[in-house]
Amino acid sequence: MSVLNICILTNQSNIYLMKYSFYFLIASVLFSCNNEPRGSLLNDGNSDPTINASVFEDVSALIEDLKTPPQLFDINDQNAPSTITGEKGTVINFNANSFTDSDGNPVTSGIIIELQEYLSLSDMMKNNIQTTSSGQLLVTGGSFNLSATDNSGNSLSVAPWSIGAELPILTDISGFESDMRLFVGQSTIVNGMEQIDWNNDTNNTQEFWLDGGIMNFYGIDLGLSNCDVLYDMASENPTQFSVYVADNTNPQNYVIWMFINDFPSVIYISSPTDDGLGVKTYDGSIPVGLNATLLAIGVDDDNYLKFGTLDISVQGDDVFTITTDYGTSEVLSELIDQLGAQ
Repeated sequence: MSVLNICILTNQSNIYLMKYSFYFLIASVLFSCNNEPRGSLLNDGNSDPTINASVFEDVSALIEDLKTPPQLFDINDQNAPSTITGEKGTVINFNANSFTDSDGNPVTSGIIIELQEYLSLSDMMKNNIQTTSSGQLLVTGGSFNLSATDNSGNSLSVAPWSIGAELPILTDISGFESDMRLFVGQSTIVNGMEQIDWNNDTNNTQEFWLDGGIMNFYGIDLGLSNCDVLYDMASENPTQFSVYVADNTNPQNYVIWMFINDFPSVIYISSPTDDGLGVKTYDGSIPVGLNATLLAIGVDDDNYLKFGTLDISVQGDDVFTITTDYGTSEVLSELIDQLGAQ
């Protein structure tokens, strides 16, 4: 075979190789486009725009994802008084021999304390802590949750008048500080969702006093404690309003929160509207002229995270509609921090 023939065969082989390599590249691109990971494409029937959204099984899973983990403290010698200090400044003091097991026996070592501090509106919202008492608005100075277990995870109790606390209250509540009281939180399930209702210590079984921006509690129990005052509606014109999420026919997919701008309070609006497609506040629970920001968070029917906000000024029996868009849980968390800082 001549040198010329060899060169021609070689060139033909290169052409075939380039040709089939090109076909393989096209096939690879088509295959990858048809097998994108769940959550990266949205098919609206006309196009497949790429979106950047987190995926949750349902809105309950979203709410759990927002919660912050508790702070853990070990107490290994409870024969003497003990003190723990939270990252945000909450101080909890335990008298000596405060803890008992389920049989009433003293527990003096191997004690694990869990503390959760809710000292901003964003802390409260992320941890599903509402600021209402039997449907009435509260002006909040902050709250915390306290629990105790032994090394085996068994719940412990505390003796009466054995716990004191120092809570650095919110500083932008001028005019409300002197009326603040201790409220104790109770968890209930309303419309399938956990809610916190705060009850005032009307029996005076605890002591509390304000000193230099620090609310002092003594005689509290484990559980939720709050520094609050009921918002006085006596001089207000009370009303209510309804909220809908645009283009949504399943209200179970979303939850609606209200960040009040006029005083520190954050409300989870959960009572269904008469048509069952939205939620509303309680009758006579909202003062006319209230300024707030509504936040809708949830998942669509394909489990993609959606959220949106709406600034409102309540005029009376209003109907508000919030537009939501896709997003990630990280962006949602940043948005909640911004709303809580207003």
